[in-house]
Amino acid sequence: MTDVRERVLLELLMAKPWKRLLAWMIDQALLLTPVLLSVYPSLPSLEDPYLYVEITEALLLINLVYFTLVEGTFGRSFGKWVMGITVYDEKGRRVGFSKAMLRRIGLITPILGIFDAVAIMATSRKQRLFDVMAGTVVIDDTQAPDAIAYLRGADINKLLAKFGLVPRAPLSEKARLTRTLKRMREMRARLKVLRARGELTREEYTRLEEKYKTRMEELKEKLGEG
Repeated sequence: MTDVRERVLLELLMAKPWKRLLAWMIDQALLLTPVLLSVYPSLPSLEDPYLYVEITEALLLINLVYFTLVEGTFGRSFGKWVMGITVYDEKGRRVGFSKAMLRRIGLITPILGIFDAVAIMATSRKQRLFDVMAGTVVIDDTQAPDAIAYLRGADINKLLAKFGLVPRAPLSEKARLTRTLKRMREMRARLKVLRARGELTREEYTRLEEKYKTRMEELKEKLGEG
């Protein structure tokens, strides 16, 4: 179950649906052009319904081959390149040909394609139905390092902090964390006394000082004092 913090982060990292739609439209314009040029000599017979069937079948096949090849090789199509978005698997790796083809199976049936696309609005990672099946996501290239780090299991709080969205402690925990921070300040000050007395070696003092400093910074972030 995706919590609120993770949903906020995903809104920042995943490709926006409108970008994906525009990328798809660019690709369709690119792919439709050669198909129309190939049937241009047949214009006198455009009343033949079988011609439209052939055009549709050709376009579906070209789509499947095109997206499998370019997304399997580069992680993005021409349209995605224009819109600055890229396909990765859910572990932050390039998708490869098998996943690139699986995530495009929805193109074969227009009705299935509609349900496939609508799923973007219902999934936390903005995945189409066949993205979920293939285990793929589409990320915004401007956030690629952080998105890949997230997919590879990086700490969500640290990623949020990079966007200035440091989660604060609930009110019920604030008093406890404040007391803990106070004690750690006192203990950190005590280290200097122990070092001055020679009861701690330089290495011990440095190690403990760094440990207290790191922990205190974490507490300050949770309390909104960072």
